[in-house]
Amino acid sequence: MLLVADSGSTKADWTFIDDDGVRTDINSIGLNPNLHTTAEIRNVIESVTPENIPTPKVKWIYYYGTGIWDQIRADKIGEVLKATFGDAKVEVKHDLLGAARAACQDKAGIACILGTGSNSCLYDGQKVVDNVTNLGWLLGDEGSGVDLGKRLIRGYSYRELPKVDREHFEESTGHNRISIGNGLYGPSNTNRFLASFSPFVHDNLDRPAIRQLVEDSFTEFFNRHVLKYENARELPISFIGSIAFHYQEILRQVCDKLNLNCRNITQKPIDALVDYHKDQLQHPA
Repeated sequence: MLLVADSGSTKADWTFIDDDGVRTDINSIGLNPNLHTTAEIRNVIESVTPENIPTPKVKWIYYYGTGIWDQIRADKIGEVLKATFGDAKVEVKHDLLGAARAACQDKAGIACILGTGSNSCLYDGQKVVDNVTNLGWLLGDEGSGVDLGKRLIRGYSYRELPKVDREHFEESTGHNRISIGNGLYGPSNTNRFLASFSPFVHDNLDRPAIRQLVEDSFTEFFNRHVLKYENARELPISFIGSIAFHYQEILRQVCDKLNLNCRNITQKPIDALVDYHKDQLQHPA
């Protein structure tokens, strides 16, 4: 039996494939080894294991997750998976490699993640060969749901959005400067609080000022990340993530303005990753 998992900052997808090809899909909160304790990781992993699937039957596990930028963080997830599933072969990798495998399969190109957070890499068809540093939601994450939330809140708070848009924001979301301050500096996860404003942004793209902040966010992502790769304008660029998917009209327009080659946009990489690993198991190198 095969288990493939893809975890972003907000949510994770877990897919079990038995020997007859029967598929079981389960969702959970996202796991991040920098934010979650080993006990929290264990609780989530145990909660996603179906009661009708004995853990010893799982022989291969391929986990891709946010925040896994070194072996220490990979081991934090991997050790829990090994303890849960016994003798399974476990591979834990950064979600950036997962995005590249899902978006590009075995073809070279630039792979981008635009979800709650953002990232990008240069992929040679087998491995990630270059990655412009992503500074995370505090200093980076351009083009992401977090970044859209930041731009919206700045526009509202600094009175850079038209008054009619600011009033509409208050009426639609129930937020004001006090509740925003509580969300930013209270006990909740600030990155998730910021990303929670993306639906409002998406629902109001007919308002020029709000549409412009989306264009600015994507443009900054391309200028700070994608265009730093050699031959960026000649290579196909593929996108993974909810922001890329739901804002794809604007994303493609910004690509066109910058003379970039947008190949495909996928909301969830899990299906493509399952296909990738099934093929790898059937045709090992």
